[in-house]
Amino acid sequence: MEAARRNDRRRVRALIEAGAKGTAKQLMDAARAAETNVVAALIESGAKGTRSQLETAARMRELAVVTALIQSGAKGTRPQTLEAASRNEPAVVDALARSGVDLDAVLFEAALHGEAEAIPVLIECGADPNAPDRNGSVPLYAAAALRGRRRVKVDAIRRLREAGADPDDSGNGFEPILHSVAKSVGWGYAPSPVEHIGVLLEAGADPDARDHNGTTALHAVVSAYVHDRAEERDPAPYAAAIAALLAGGASPNARDSFGRTPLECATGNPRRADPAVLAALGKSAADRLRAPYRATRRR
Repeated sequence: MEAARRNDRRRVRALIEAGAKGTAKQLMDAARAAETNVVAALIESGAKGTRSQLETAARMRELAVVTALIQSGAKGTRPQTLEAASRNEPAVVDALARSGVDLDAVLFEAALHGEAEAIPVLIECGADPNAPDRNGSVPLYAAAALRGRRRVKVDAIRRLREAGADPDDSGNGFEPILHSVAKSVGWGYAPSPVEHIGVLLEAGADPDARDHNGTTALHAVVSAYVHDRAEERDPAPYAAAIAALLAGGASPNARDSFGRTPLECATGNPRRADPAVLAALGKSAADRLRAPYRATRRR
């Protein structure tokens, strides 16, 4: 190390050839002191940084140390990268990405947990807002329809949409994002689903987009309520979701693959229908009791 400080390359080479090896601590100290010759010599001698050292350096915002540790072979992690992105440190994010961190996977985690501040930084560093995860789901789907650490992820949804995320494509090939959120009303999987429905519609989601069975988001809400087997169902979130969809332009007369409108789905089982849900669809309880609908499949 002393030889490297004196820029005595011949001496450094002799020490390395003799088997001298630097340590990770020496590597960090040299990087902090901006001694590039020392850093290069230590890396050449086989000094390797550790993941914990890299995590410490990233948290301390020591970009030179992060770079030196990565050059020595230390690998970054997704939590480190997400933390750096949340602190608005694109240079550190770039360095961690060069160590092998998948920025698309980090973006998915940021969307899932509502880390809205990290999203623009990750996208600036090269993450794709429409890249699917290993299950085929895209970040916007994770933000809107999956449960993460935060209850409300409206800001994350907006940031992804501003970055060019498709407001309809969930990536799974089965149902649009809005449909996934709508059918989860009352499940607890998508906290504050009504807020998410509203922001998706504001972002340009198609209120009448259909899933692989031909049903719309409005059908999904009604079906979720009719099939909710809880002893004491709360109709309020279902009615609010229906109102949000109708306000966003959803057609109350859209028919599914069985030829049923959302209202017909709601009245297909009079014992399961609720006046509040029917009122949201524009039908009174008296009408329901007079003429309950019997679903029949079109031939």
